[in-house]
Amino acid sequence: MVGIDIFTGRRYEDIRPTGHMIQVPNVRKKDYIIVNIDDENYITLLDENTCNVRNDIKLKEDSDITRQLLDKFNQGNGQIKVTVLTALGEEQIMAFKVID
Repeated sequence: MVGIDIFTGRRYEDIRPTGHMIQVPNVRKKDYIIVNIDDENYITLLDENTCNVRNDIKLKEDSDITRQLLDKFNQGNGQIKVTVLTALGEEQIMAFKVID
């Protein structure tokens, strides 16, 4: 069996007997609107459905998506919607798009 880590992209391989049960993590996907990004790269997000605001996700410093997201945010051309994946107690922004 081969699995790819959704947060790091790292590949994992394992061999199991045919009748063995394999646990699968519960992965959630949620979209938010960016409200602000502070100097320490903590991002403030707005849930459009509930109007709740959260600011507990920090952008990874060595990530391509972080650099692209910061560039788009600093340009100020419309709102940015991000997709956050949650699994095994970890959360990470996986994608974003500029909306008008």
